[in-house]
Amino acid sequence: MRRALLAIAPVVLLATTASAQNVSASEAGRQSFQLGRALYDQRRWAEALDAFRTSQQVLASPNTLLYIGRCHRELGRSAEAYRTLLQAAQTAQSRAATEPRYAPTAEAAQREAGAITDRIAFVIIDVPEQPPALTVTLNGEAVSPSQFGDALAVDPGAVTLEANAAGRMPFRGSSAVSAGQQARMTVSLATYQPGAAVTAQPVTFAPTAQTVSTRPTLFATASTASPL
Repeated sequence: MRRALLAIAPVVLLATTASAQNVSASEAGRQSFQLGRALYDQRRWAEALDAFRTSQQVLASPNTLLYIGRCHRELGRSAEAYRTLLQAAQTAQSRAATEPRYAPTAEAAQREAGAITDRIAFVIIDVPEQPPALTVTLNGEAVSPSQFGDALAVDPGAVTLEANAAGRMPFRGSSAVSAGQQARMTVSLATYQPGAAVTAQPVTFAPTAQTVSTRPTLFATASTASPL
């Protein structure tokens, strides 16, 4: 009997320690969120952003993502704000199925993302052929195949699209998009010919006005997010 109790004791201790660590992490996340809210109310956007990011790392919440997006918006990072607000909306919608308190967060995030659409531009990347070892970057950031064909938010200005694949010539495309515009860019990877110079021939894509299909579907609501 004593041996059984001794064998169980370490397991109980580990479980208790893990539980205490989880509680501690959750409390730390809440405290960072409340600090972020206080800094946000004081219009100290950069400091608030750091606090919200810290909170999100230890206690992921759609409400924290909402405030991270708001901080980016106030700091003038409209494209990053738009992306983060849509992420908050999607996460909140998913969790609202079992946690209804997140429904207002989804609505607020979508509404606020829609409100800054005119401040940003979009790039739509078409990749008709996807050879092995394909890599695509937009302004230096990796673009996954799941994002091909989607409207990707970017800040107005010059955009650079690059693509590489095994046995293909490198591709480089560019465009200059203003707020309210979009550019559709198609990746074309020519087969490498032995002896040819491995140099990308730049392709320029002309921007057009944003289409209705580019803009997000919005909820009409005056709801606000719950504390966390």
